[in-house]
Amino acid sequence: MVYSKLERLLNLTAVLLDGDRAFTRDELREKVLGYHSYDNPESFRTIFERDKDELRDMGIPIEVLDIYQTPNGEKAYRIDKERYYLRDPGLDPEEAAAVAMALAAVRLHGVQGTVALQGIGAGPASVEGIDPLDVPADPNLLPLFDAVTSRRAVRFTYKDEARLVDPYRLDFSRGRWYLQGYDHARAEERNFRLDRVQGAVVPEAATGAFNRPTTAVEGQAFEPWSLLVGDGAEVAEPITARILVDASHAPLARRTAPLECVVEHRPDGSVVLELEVTYLPGLRSFVLSFLDHAEILEPESLRADMVTWLEALR
Repeated sequence: MVYSKLERLLNLTAVLLDGDRAFTRDELREKVLGYHSYDNPESFRTIFERDKDELRDMGIPIEVLDIYQTPNGEKAYRIDKERYYLRDPGLDPEEAAAVAMALAAVRLHGVQGTVALQGIGAGPASVEGIDPLDVPADPNLLPLFDAVTSRRAVRFTYKDEARLVDPYRLDFSRGRWYLQGYDHARAEERNFRLDRVQGAVVPEAATGAFNRPTTAVEGQAFEPWSLLVGDGAEVAEPITARILVDASHAPLARRTAPLECVVEHRPDGSVVLELEVTYLPGLRSFVLSFLDHAEILEPESLRADMVTWLEALR
């Protein structure tokens, strides 16, 4: 079985945390799932050193101990549990119950956040009956979380263009993950939808490569067509709407809608926007702000909704 790099790093971390002693490199080669496929000792040594350095870059405190009783003075490795695990924050029973409830209320890709509850004195019994909110995961979340915390620039392809971005923050809103950071190609801060990233996100090697803004970083904006206000006008699932805006009002459209929503520039100067619609009144308001200089191209259901609404007003 071939293990991915992520699986190998997780397995190495688990082994180094398990037990009350340090392990030599040869012992880790036998114990860690993912190292068995490296028959060549030099290949294994290279991979192990890379894995060890990468875990350290993530902040995992791997210690190296000398074993003097061996002929070659071997080294052994372990994770300092005192530095790895969070100290007991000393929560009172009510505070511990509140944290337990918050952790149990969210489930990322099928994994509930109740593993750490025993460490703060809140067992599973305190969170029984909670129906957790399922937050979808994304294959690029792990490298991006690491890049945000270690201040590494990341490379990825977005809208068929190579991007180099200093990642500032990750947001989850309206059922999707967003990355907010400084786009070097555009020389400005931009928001990126993770489900539109093409392929894998690749973090740069250097840590601490940029300084985060000292002022608050704006998150993903909530546009009027994507509000969730609970008045019954929301659609069951987001609908992608294509809006044509005349050339005379194209500059206003580019200022009003996020730049990533402008998907087509036509020869006559008009532009086409793609909007993820969850709130119909908000969409109608946006389209009517251009008077007769904007048109819903598709889908037909949204065109029909606009016509019906306008005829009712007439």
